Amino acid sequence: MKYYAILFCLQLAIGANSFTSIKAQVDVNDSLALVDFYNSTNGPGWTNKTNWLTKEPVSTWYGITVNGTRVTAVNLENNGVRNTIPSSVYDLTKLELLNLSSNGLLGSILPAIGNLTNLRHLYLYENGLTGSIPSTIGNLVLLTDISIEHNFLSGTIPSTIGNLSSLHQLTLFSNQLSGTIPSSIGDLSNLNYLDLSTNQLSGAIPVSIGNLVQLGYIGLNENQIESIPSTIANLVNLQGLNLGTNHLSGTIPSFIGGLTNLGYLNLSYNQFTGTIPPFIGNLSKLGSLFLNHNQLSGSISSAIANLVHLGLLDLGYNQLSGNIPSFIGDAINPYYLDVSNNLLTGSVPNSFRKLHSLNYLDISHNLLAQNNNFHPLLPNPYFIQINVSYNHSTFNGLEFIAKNFPFAIYAPQANISIHQHGNTLSVYAGSGLTHNTYKWFKTGEQDGTTIQGDSTFMPVQSGKYYVKVTNAIATQLTLYSDTIDFMVNESLITGNRMINISNNKAGLQVFPNPANHMVHVQTNGNAIIELTNTAGKMILSKTINNKADINLSHFANGTYYLQNKTTGETQKIVVIH
Repeated sequence: MKYYAILFCLQLAIGANSFTSIKAQVDVNDSLALVDFYNSTNGPGWTNKTNWLTKEPVSTWYGITVNGTRVTAVNLENNGVRNTIPSSVYDLTKLELLNLSSNGLLGSILPAIGNLTNLRHLYLYENGLTGSIPSTIGNLVLLTDISIEHNFLSGTIPSTIGNLSSLHQLTLFSNQLSGTIPSSIGDLSNLNYLDLSTNQLSGAIPVSIGNLVQLGYIGLNENQIESIPSTIANLVNLQGLNLGTNHLSGTIPSFIGGLTNLGYLNLSYNQFTGTIPPFIGNLSKLGSLFLNHNQLSGSISSAIANLVHLGLLDLGYNQLSGNIPSFIGDAINPYYLDVSNNLLTGSVPNSFRKLHSLNYLDISHNLLAQNNNFHPLLPNPYFIQINVSYNHSTFNGLEFIAKNFPFAIYAPQANISIHQHGNTLSVYAGSGLTHNTYKWFKTGEQDGTTIQGDSTFMPVQSGKYYVKVTNAIATQLTLYSDTIDFMVNESLITGNRMINISNNKAGLQVFPNPANHMVHVQTNGNAIIELTNTAGKMILSKTINNKADINLSHFANGTYYLQNKTTGETQKIVVIH
């Protein structure tokens, strides 16, 4: 203590009566401890050091609170405090608040912290502290808040933590703590906030956690936790449960369905299997549900329709199948929806037109077809992030997305199929033909044949062919076709060009062509005619005598094939409304 007295006098250097004045105000040991703290932690470089080491009363020193003659609070958050925490701090035995957070402190927390038996609030977060949490922390039985997150603490959580029965908040996240969570944590009967996330904790959550009936939030995400005890069902006041990014497996446990006050549930980045359980519908207060990055299968459960307050739903990166249900939009109206990287099929439901709150949508990496139901979404599409890429969509619907959602991602899409009718190849790429450009290639050749506004192509040589289709509106996307092995029918080739079959002896005549609402057909005598689309599906079949009219008003724009089944003649018809 003689050393500190000498140091104190040297540092003040403000007159013969200074030490006497300060001693009269504050306990000398507390004063000496503060001087040592200042000198040890870069005091001259602090952001705010008002009145420190002056003749002004200690109670006026920045960040210091004095009650009577004793220092009861050191509050120097984000103040440029550097180096290690000196042992002199632990001599401030009447401290009730120690806040050194958001500084540049290094080194370990000394066992002498156990001397601060009057401490109620301990804040050391956002520093560079290392080493373990000393077991003597269990001496601080009056503590109500511990926040030592965002450091580099290692080792296990000491079992003496269970002594802190007055504790309301325990946050140790973003450290390097390991081992299991001590069962003594179940003795913290007044705890209402627990965050141990982003550490290296392993094993099972202790059964004793079920004793903490005051808990409102549990954060254990980003650890190596392997199992959840059924006693967690006792935590009926729980409003937030984050178990994401652990080693949990099996089906989602049914007792979670009893936590009916949950507003936030995160089970993402685990290894859960099975279906989305129906009891998820019991959690009617849920505002956020994360089940992404698991191995869940089956359909998107209709139980989710009960979650009428749901604003965020993430089901991405699973193995979910079937259609996107219409209750999304009809029953729930999320602002964030991610069902990407699944096996979903069909089309986007009409109910998506009701998603007026949506600002993030990811349905990419599925097997979805057309996406025509995005029209209302939001008054200002500039605030919407949409990803519909890696599906089976064509330019139908994507033209609207490209025009109305500037930041949408809609490319690439799955390959489209090539269909062959006689010596004619065709593809369906969606949209009006006038917006599409088709470039046909024979494999092994760099030069292709470009056709504007017509999806058909008549090769004159046998070989493997494919096509690239671009669109004047959805410019981000190029649709690629599969490759087809094409063999020329020599009976339909004269010289080096194709013969128009319908003009051969005036057998099958079709006009006008392209057609709008009506097409006239003429044959030589009685004939059975069939109309098929580019996929080979028969649209119409009828018997005619020399001539007939076909009403096309209800047909979609595109290419069709009319065949005289009696003679085998075929004619292409292009429909443009």
